[in-house]
Amino acid sequence: MRPPVDVPRVRDYARIVARGWLVILTATVLSAVAVVAYERYLQAPVYVASTQLFAQVPGDAMVHSAYEGNRAGEVRIETYTQLAKSTIVTLRTIDELGLPDTPAQLAKRITVKSVPDTLSQFAYPLSVLLNVQVSGSNKDGIVDVANAVARNLSAATQELEWTGTESGPSLVIVDEAKSASVAHPPLLTNASIGGGIGFALSCLVILGLGIGRDRVLSREQLAFITDQPTEA
Repeated sequence: MRPPVDVPRVRDYARIVARGWLVILTATVLSAVAVVAYERYLQAPVYVASTQLFAQVPGDAMVHSAYEGNRAGEVRIETYTQLAKSTIVTLRTIDELGLPDTPAQLAKRITVKSVPDTLSQFAYPLSVLLNVQVSGSNKDGIVDVANAVARNLSAATQELEWTGTESGPSLVIVDEAKSASVAHPPLLTNASIGGGIGFALSCLVILGLGIGRDRVLSREQLAFITDQPTEA
C-alpha cells in the first residue's frame, strides 16, 4: 500500500497538539512557576540604590525667564541621561572608588530616567528631574557607587556647560542614596517567558511523539489511504 502523499496536513498537526493539551498545559504552568521560583529564591539578590538630580538653568526671577529656564532644563534631560552612562562618568566613578568594573560593565548597571517619564510632542522629557539607579550584588557598596555616579554626573554637566566665566545649566543632586533595596524581577514578565518556553517545548515533544507513532490521525486520512490502489 502506498502511503498518502499529502498528509499529515496542518489540521493533522493541530489534532496531535489538541490531544496532548493536558501535557502542554501542565508543562506551561510548571515552567512559569520554575522560572519565577528560580529568579525569586535561588538567584543571588540584586540590590538597587537610587539618587535624584535636578536640571538647573541659571537666570533671573522673571516669569518668562523662569519658563525658558525650565524648558531649557527639559531639553537637556535627554543629553544628561546619555551622559550618566558615558565613559566620563563611569571611569571617574571607578577611579574614585577603586571598582573592579570596566566602564562598560558599570554602565550596564546604571539605569536613568526622567521623573515623570512623560514625553512632549517633540519627543523630549517633560521633566527637569532625573532619577539615577545603580544595581549590584553588594548591598552596602552599591549606595557609595550610586552617590559617586551622581556626583560625577553633576560635575560632568557643569564642565560641559562652562562658559569660561561662569557656570551654565547643570544637574544638582537633590536626593542622595541612603540605602539599597532588593530589585525584584518583574513577576509577570518572567512567568510569561517561562510559560512560553514550556509551551513551545511541550508542543514540539507532543508533535514529535505523534508523528513518530505513524498512526492514522483522522477519518480523512483513513479514507485517503483506503482509496489508494494496491500493487500486486
